[in-house]
Amino acid sequence: MKQATQTIDLWNAVLKTFDVGMYNSILEPDFEMLQYNLDEDGKSEEEIKKIIDTFDGEKYNNVVLECVTPHLEDFLVKVNQLLPDQFKMVKVDGKYAFNVYIQSPKFYNFQTDELCHSVDVSDDIAKNMISYVQDMIDSNDTKFEKYLADVNKSYDGFHSFEPTNYFDFIREVNDSSKIGHAYGHLVSFLIKDKFDDDDYQDMFEDFFEDFQGNHMAVDESVVY
Repeated sequence: MKQATQTIDLWNAVLKTFDVGMYNSILEPDFEMLQYNLDEDGKSEEEIKKIIDTFDGEKYNNVVLECVTPHLEDFLVKVNQLLPDQFKMVKVDGKYAFNVYIQSPKFYNFQTDELCHSVDVSDDIAKNMISYVQDMIDSNDTKFEKYLADVNKSYDGFHSFEPTNYFDFIREVNDSSKIGHAYGHLVSFLIKDKFDDDDYQDMFEDFFEDFQGNHMAVDESVVY
C-alpha cells in the first residue's frame, strides 16, 4: 500500500543551510568586476550603465539556485539518515522531491532573500511531532524546550515570533502555514549533536568553491 504523504515548506532561517541574502554577501552580484569586464570589452560608459541598470536579478537568482541545489539536496539526504523513522523525509515514486527556490520579500525593511525548499513527509507528521513533544512533557524532559527558548529568543532590535516553549510549538504544528517551521526546528534539534560544525563547513566550502568558480560567468550570463 502506497504511503500517504504531504509536502511542507522549509526555510533557511529554521533548518540552517545556506544564507542566500544577496546584500553585502558573497552571493551579491559582482558589479565592479562586471563593469571592469565590460570596459575591457570596449563598451562605452553609457552602454555599461544601461547593462547594469537593467541587470536581470531573477535570472541571476536562478543561476545561484543551479549552483546551490545539488549541494542542498546532498545535505538533506545526509540529514534524513540521522532522523528517527517517524520524522524522515520520504521518497515519492522512488525519489526525493526537493523543490528549491529563493523567496524574496516585497519589502526589504525587515527581511532579505531566503533559501526555501519543500520536502515530502508522512501524512502523520503533525501527529508524530505532537506525540514526541507530549512524551517530553509527560516525562518532564525539557531539552527540546530549552533548545527552542535559546534559538528563538528575542533580543534588542529583534522580536521573535517563533516558538520558545512546548505549547507554542504544538500550536505551530497545528497551523498548516507554519508546520514547516515546526518541522525545521525539530529536525535541527534532532541533528544538532550528530551533524557538527565541520560537516556544515565542508558543505559550505563545497558550495562556495563551486559558486566562486562560476561567479564571473554567473554575472555575465545574465548580461549576454
